[in-house]
Amino acid sequence: MKKLILIAFLAILGSSNYAYGQTADCPADRVCLTVDQARQALVDSDTVKAQALEITVLDKTVSDLRDEIGRLRIELAKMTGDKTGAEQMIVRLTAIVDLLLKQTRKKCLPFSVCF
Repeated sequence: MKKLILIAFLAILGSSNYAYGQTADCPADRVCLTVDQARQALVDSDTVKAQALEITVLDKTVSDLRDEIGRLRIELAKMTGDKTGAEQMIVRLTAIVDLLLKQTRKKCLPFSVCF
C-alpha cells in the first residue's frame, strides 16, 4: 500500500513538473510568451505610458490653477482695498459737504440785501 501511494505521488509530481516546465521550443535563456500574453503586455505598456502622460498633464494643470488662484487672490485684495478706500472717501466727502452746508450762511452786512 505504501509503495502504491509513493508511485501515485511520484506520478503526480512528475506530471506537474512537466506541465509547468518550459517546452523544447523555447531556449533556456529566453522567455516564451503566448500571443495573448504578448498582446496583453503591449496593451499594459500603452496604458502605463498614457497614464504617465495624463499624470504630467494633470500636474501641470494643477500648477497652473494654483498660480491663477494666487493671482485672483491678489486681485481680490486690491479690489477690496480700492472699495474700502472709496467708501471712506464717500464718508469724508459727505462730512465735508454737511459741514459746508451748516457753516455757509449768507452774511447780511448792514448795507446788503439778504434773502
